[in-house]
Amino acid sequence: MSRHFLLVITAAALFTAVSCSESGRHCYYSQFRRSDSLQVAEVFSPVGNEVNAMGHHGPAVDNRFMALRFYFDGRGAIDVYSKSGKIDNELGRWLWYPSAEAQAEEGAGCDEYYVGKTVGLGGVRLWDGEQEVRLDATAGRRTIVGRTKRGAFMEMISYGVPCQEDTVDISVRVDVTDRDRWALVTVRELNGKPLRFATGINYHPGSQIRQGEGWLAVWGEHPADVSSHPAPIGGAIRFDPEQFPEVEDTGTAFRLISKPLPSFSTRIVAASTREDKLNSADRFFAFVE
Repeated sequence: MSRHFLLVITAAALFTAVSCSESGRHCYYSQFRRSDSLQVAEVFSPVGNEVNAMGHHGPAVDNRFMALRFYFDGRGAIDVYSKSGKIDNELGRWLWYPSAEAQAEEGAGCDEYYVGKTVGLGGVRLWDGEQEVRLDATAGRRTIVGRTKRGAFMEMISYGVPCQEDTVDISVRVDVTDRDRWALVTVRELNGKPLRFATGINYHPGSQIRQGEGWLAVWGEHPADVSSHPAPIGGAIRFDPEQFPEVEDTGTAFRLISKPLPSFSTRIVAASTREDKLNSADRFFAFVE
């Protein structure tokens, strides 16, 4: 769930999220604890839930088109920051939370994607045959951010997740590049154990929905609690229908349920009316299709 906090950032905390290599110069990543505001590549917590201790609640990455973040807890959701496309390194400049002045005067984007109790856009949980199982870590949680040849990545590893009288270790990684709107989500059980996973995409009342072979897309307003004029947002996921034979409409999300798999990958993308290109439902759906 997206929540805005009034962040008072001192001069010591005015830092820039780390940029990628030259080929991915429009990609950035950010991870820090609110207590010291120092950018770090890796965080480990034996508790597994430090969502309120982490800057922007967990690791984040962005490219020219969108920013994505994990929450440092067991909800397994991926949240979206909608970008205007007019400014480079929004993540570094505003650390996910731009001011109203930055939005009005500089074209900053917005944190209006409302995850709620769902997995958001392509987030991941386990499936026990009847319901979703959160990635609650009993043996600690590790998050890592860094560079790739063409972009940036963030990874969250949940150790000791209870699963049918056993525990498993789950890695969820998101890669972004500056050459492609689509982000790659890669999920694996670290010991190679086949599991049933649940992923998908959430939506809200009034959303437009499109579906095809191996893809789902939605467009509509999110009931953000911080905006009197929400910007309609588009989200889409591409998946292998052979790996995910079950698609359910829960009323708040399209849930994809996998066959037993040791690993899988999907691709996710977002856009909104704040940008100039994919700024309508028709344009967004045409792009996804």
